[in-house]
Amino acid sequence: IVRLIMAYGIEGLRGSGFGSDLDLFHFWAADLAEHGPFGFYNRDFFADYTPGYLYALWAVGVVGSWIGGAGDLIKLPAIITDVVLAYVVYRMVLDLGVTHGRARLAAIVVLVNPITWFDSVIWGQVDSFGTVFLLLAVRELWKDRPERAAILADNLGPVLFQTPPELEYDEQLLAGFADVLPPGLATVMEFRNDSWAAAAGLLEQRGVAVCLADTDDGPAAPPIPPGPFAYLRLRRTEYSEG
Repeated sequence: IVRLIMAYGIEGLRGSGFGSDLDLFHFWAADLAEHGPFGFYNRDFFADYTPGYLYALWAVGVVGSWIGGAGDLIKLPAIITDVVLAYVVYRMVLDLGVTHGRARLAAIVVLVNPITWFDSVIWGQVDSFGTVFLLLAVRELWKDRPERAAILADNLGPVLFQTPPELEYDEQLLAGFADVLPPGLATVMEFRNDSWAAAAGLLEQRGVAVCLADTDDGPAAPPIPPGPFAYLRLRRTEYSEG
């Protein structure tokens, strides 16, 4: 309820968000409402999100077509999945054997953490949507159900982990992180400190891809890093039609 009040009832927060992504979400939602989801990825425009979130956008687009535009309804799927994420965390913590009170505390931490509500309510991003599938896949691995985990991971698509700019290369830290990654999960690392160039060999051995971020400060045709697959983030301010 607090998230809904923040998103739709507070002047200054209505209409907020990361403009380029929200413009894409609105475009996709309107296209899905008009043409449906079948053949979406064959259409003549840019689309880099996995199908799960697109079904949510389809519903938003349909409602938007009834009321004259989706507007800030575009944030609603992320706000809802914030709550779902808190419940998934609650169930996972219970699986560890703690009391219901501590499990509820874990869920409350997810809900009140500024990172989650800023990301969805203010910034309009949908990271919680993919995180729900990731945690559900991990939970299935805990319960020794790898087939279900694989299905969830496949639907999730590659999972991107990003390091802060001030964090320098730490081989022991990276190896420990790679050790706890669920098997079969397509994983990508994006490093924002040049010292992490030394991590290429270790990541290739562990089957982890390196993100290629195409930014305004980078070269026009950056080399593709070695790895199990290529992962490109288009982050330049403008791109030509060609």
